[in-house]
Amino acid sequence: MRFVSTVRALVLCTVATSGAPPGIAAPTPASAIDELFRGFERGLPPAQTLPEQNGASAMCEHNGGSTYSHLRALGDRVPVASAAELPQLVKWARHSDLCIREIAIYALLSKIGYDENQLAIPSMHDPEHYEFHDILAASRAYFDAKHVAYDAKIFDGLLLAPSAHDFHAHFEGHWTEDSGNKGFQEFVELAGDEIRVTTKHIPVDPKWPDSTETTKIKDVTVDHGQYLVTGAWNVESDAAGYRGPRMVPAQFEYRFWQVSDGITWFKNGNSPYWNKFRRG
Repeated sequence: MRFVSTVRALVLCTVATSGAPPGIAAPTPASAIDELFRGFERGLPPAQTLPEQNGASAMCEHNGGSTYSHLRALGDRVPVASAAELPQLVKWARHSDLCIREIAIYALLSKIGYDENQLAIPSMHDPEHYEFHDILAASRAYFDAKHVAYDAKIFDGLLLAPSAHDFHAHFEGHWTEDSGNKGFQEFVELAGDEIRVTTKHIPVDPKWPDSTETTKIKDVTVDHGQYLVTGAWNVESDAAGYRGPRMVPAQFEYRFWQVSDGITWFKNGNSPYWNKFRRG
């Protein structure tokens, strides 16, 4: 791609002609990646093919609109010479502009061997979504496995190393489902060794009293970056006065996939879906 080649040529030319003081390493090729993305901040180069001009579009922070196929093509053309350059992309994958994030993520994906069948738009570039979080977790795991040096600060705030010992510290209190326009909303409360999951009809309707599943925690483990909670027993009750029998062991397990201090994705044991919850 002419735009990419020009940027790399300019950077390498500057390195070659200016030299570096003794004892100081010359800039690495990764700096060319920075220059390329700074260029993307100023404006994206035009689409090179007809397919890049068609399809679903995104609104960029600084560049107007762009098709996702064009963003994918730009990501595929980012000149990554070696694995040592890959950490440079993480900063851009966390950029405030979703188009910049999308380009950087696509540049990472093929290099780290991420299963692209898992991808969905806009989840993959949404910093609050578990899919975006999983891509960056996979990137860090790849760097570690390949002994690629990186500054740990590039992953700050992502909570990529959960420990079962930290479960209560992270989740004690109330969490509210980010339910959008759904007719029912869930509320999760962690109080000591009990989890209460309450489902409410929205708006309140006497025909649908609040129902609560109370579970006594038996064990907390970590699996694929997620907290897995199993119960010793559980009891179902509702606001109309019903209280069911104590089920031993608990019928369900719960999963928490925390992406920031105030946001977690939660999977109720009887549901195949992840739902987003906010603290409070």
